Amino acid sequence: MTTDAPLAPSAPPCSPHAGRYRVGADLVPAAERGDLTIADGVIEKIAATLVAQVDQIGGTARRVLGVPLGSGDPDGLPQVRATVTGSVVALEVACTVTYPAPIGRVTDQARRHLIGRIAELTDLTVRQVDITVTALRSTTKTTPRGLQ
Repeated sequence: MTTDAPLAPSAPPCSPHAGRYRVGADLVPAAERGDLTIADGVIEKIAATLVAQVDQIGGTARRVLGVPLGSGDPDGLPQVRATVTGSVVALEVACTVTYPAPIGRVTDQARRHLIGRIAELTDLTVRQVDITVTALRSTTKTTPRGLQ
């Protein structure tokens, strides 16, 4: 069964299929639908959200002139730089890890999560994920010596 639903009347016709949305067997062939390009910034936002979902990973510390202020924002997003070339993605991630979690295990889990979910969400292939742990953050609060 094919159902035609009209689009907004102000939509300019740009293809022989403009003005209707087809559901069913009469889908426009893939070769005629055009290209889809996902910008680097979009992948960066997706990746930052995904890596923050991994247990023991947190956001990076704010920096002033390259000097970190604090040990990181556990509720913030890690910093991600993405490079998309065709259908291939390379990622650079900067994050914090909760102490005393095993850094290698946590970053491997983050890498696997990024590779799998980005492929699932965007149909792009992640070929490289470089992760820099900028700081370890403690889950316990300490009081400075001499202050009670």
